[in-house]
Amino acid sequence: KRQVHGYKKLSLINRTEISRSELSLPAMEYDSFGLYISADIDTLSPLLGEKYGPGVHALSHALLAVAPVFADGLSRADLECDHSFVSPTKVVLFDERAGGSGCVERLWQYFFDPVNNILEAAIDLLESCSSCSTSPGYDGGCPACLHASNCLKFNMHLSKSAAIMIGKNMLDRIKTTFLYQ
Repeated sequence: KRQVHGYKKLSLINRTEISRSELSLPAMEYDSFGLYISADIDTLSPLLGEKYGPGVHALSHALLAVAPVFADGLSRADLECDHSFVSPTKVVLFDERAGGSGCVERLWQYFFDPVNNILEAAIDLLESCSSCSTSPGYDGGCPACLHASNCLKFNMHLSKSAAIMIGKNMLDRIKTTFLYQ
């Protein structure tokens, strides 16, 4: 279920807010299919502090960025992620189309594939993005690795370093499962 309350216009140059407008639209609600993986809040939140929520947000975006590589005919517009960066407990991916398009059903197995693992691909993307390496000290990613054009949070509150740590923790836990082995 999604509710649009308004929109804001941002400067293309420096991303400062130019204006804000409120809208009164009915909620959009539909059934779909999805998957979620625990982000291990009990272990990682104390270690990462305020970067934990932005790390979950960034990992979700990184998974969306690499997903089309794992399923033929899948585009970035077929999937969406949902989470709160205030107190997230899991990474959620779901089919963007009402009724589900089958994308998540085709992707879930790649979380448990030792050879062709979607989580490893997302971590590699975050660690090796050449576009971000030119901005030392900036942890928010770039359009090549993290920024999603339809992000409801305007690609704010992203942390690559926290996403890498959360992703590696998640991968270590997945490697202990029966499905992975």
